[in-house]
Formats: sequence, C-alpha cells, structure tokens
Amino acid sequence: MVHEVIMPALGMAQDTGLLVSWQKSVGDAVGVEDVLMEVETDKSTMEVPAGRAGYVAELRAQAGQDIPVGQVIALITAQPPDLSAPSEPIQPTQPDEPAKVVQSMPAPEKAQAPVPPPATLPIDAPQSQGSRILASPKARRLAAEAGLDISALQQAGLPQPYHAADIEKLRDLAAPAQSHALNYGPLSSHITATVPAGALDAFIVRMRDEGGIELTFGDIAVAFSGVALRQAVGGDALSISLRGPDGGRQVYTDPDKYRLSHVAGVASDAPTQLEIREVGSGYLTTIAIGDAKQPVLAISRGPDTMNLSLTFSDAPFGADQAIELMRGLTQRLADPLLALA
Repeated sequence: MVHEVIMPALGMAQDTGLLVSWQKSVGDAVGVEDVLMEVETDKSTMEVPAGRAGYVAELRAQAGQDIPVGQVIALITAQPPDLSAPSEPIQPTQPDEPAKVVQSMPAPEKAQAPVPPPATLPIDAPQSQGSRILASPKARRLAAEAGLDISALQQAGLPQPYHAADIEKLRDLAAPAQSHALNYGPLSSHITATVPAGALDAFIVRMRDEGGIELTFGDIAVAFSGVALRQAVGGDALSISLRGPDGGRQVYTDPDKYRLSHVAGVASDAPTQLEIREVGSGYLTTIAIGDAKQPVLAISRGPDTMNLSLTFSDAPFGADQAIELMRGLTQRLADPLLALA
C-alpha cells in the first residue's frame, strides 16, 4: 500500500508552499505524527506530519522549491524500500481513482543540466528561494526572543535552511554589535490615542459565546500590534513583549501569523522590537517611559475607552512608521473585525 504525501494547503488563499526542509530521509521509518517536512507559506512556517505510519520510499522535491498545493511530493510504504535497487516511480495501489498531478520539479532558470530523478535529489540542496530565508519555526522563535536578525546567517554565507542549533552561530555573529543594536534609548518621542472600548468588548464576548474562544485583552493587543507593526516596518521576523499589571513578561514571536486563539508567548527578559505594558483599569491617559531598551506601548483601560501611549526614538522605527503603527493598531481596536478581514 502506497500513501501519497501532497503539498498541503496551510492557508485559505494558498496556491503554493515553499519546502523549507525534509526532516526524514528515504528509508526512514515514520509514525503518523512524526514531522516529515517544514513548509513555509506567506503567513508562517509549519511542521507537517507524515500522516501515515510506514517507511519513506521516495522524496520528489528539494528544499527551497515552491510547490503547487496538491502535488505529490513524497511516498510512504508499509514495507521498507529496497535502497539497492534502481530507482523507479512507485505506482499508487488504487488505479481506478483519478490520478493526482505529479510533475517533475523544474530546474532553476540558470541551471544548464536537467534535474536528476526524484530519488537521487540531495535532501539539503538548494538553500534558498530568492530573498526568502529558510528557517525552522523554532529557529525563528529563538532568534526573535534573543532580539537577533536571522538574515545575518545568510549574510555571513552560512547555508540554509537554519535550525535551532544555528542560533548559537547567530549569537556569535551579533555579539560585537548586540548591546548597541538593542539599546534604542533615550526614548524621547510620544504618540497618544484614545479608542472607544465598546466594539472590542463586544468582540471578546461574541468570540466566547459563539465560538467558545476565551481571549484576553493582552493577547488581542499583541496580535493586533503585530499586524500593524509588520505593515509599518516590515521585517522577516517580529518580536513583541507583553508586561501585565502583575509585572510578568511574555515574549511573542510573529504573533500576527497565528489565529487569535493560538497567540501564545514565553517568559523571557529579551529585548524586543516593541513592548506592550498593560497598565490596567484607571484614568491614566499618557505614559512616557524614557529608560526602556525598546519602544514601549502603554495601554490603560477607562470605563468606556482604551488609552494608548507609544514612547519611541528613531530606532527601530522612525516617526512616520510609529504613526502608521498607531494608526493601524487603533483602527483594529476600534473595529476588531478588520483584523479578521
């Protein structure tokens, strides 16, 4: 029995997926939940399980290739493949079903030689697709938590895809300039805003009553800030920290790439691109913090309003980007359905 592994659709409007890396090789035994590959979409990088117990009989794509959704890229069989025999395509065991599209992967434009047969493809080549950085979700998370730019590995000529073990190399590369890069002070510019709280409160109640999803104000603020920050400043990986009224601090990596119900942080003291301080209920309207190591967005709740105060300097973003960040964030807080569009 042959199980065909296809490029999955990990997003609603996804036509292709970028194969970041294979986690198994031909001949390896796999379980249903074992991670077979890492796939990157325009939203995130995901670990994809094998979906069937057995043995990897064939890998039909290379890391670094954009592959159409639904295309067969691997085969899993019940018995170990004969690795000593010449490689031949393995036929599905149900010929009466409509055939799935199986295409040979096109060679890069500059390549002169044809792409070898699938079974002979080297699993670790090629390394990147255009300007995209190939890295595992764990590597991206560790880099963001440490306030490091993972693209520095590419600039240093280190081969992709990057994994958690490469973050130590990234720390070594960043060590000479890290203390300066993460110190944005003194923070001297301020933007304040007041937003009606009614729509957000109704949104939280609706998500709980109709969807059974419990959302906290802090997680919503982090997620909406992530969307606004990426639109304002761009970047391959974003890190935002949240400090609650109790003083606890959580770091969130790329919070805009997850569903609201899946936004989660980890306890960390690492500097981030933006820190949100949840002041709690009261009458505070403007909070300026000048000794922080990163821009600070303080949010307090009045009876019917949310009061936002952003303190920043020229780094990591300037006045125009800060204004765009606050504009995007306040629009989403005032009308949360914008974030779901």
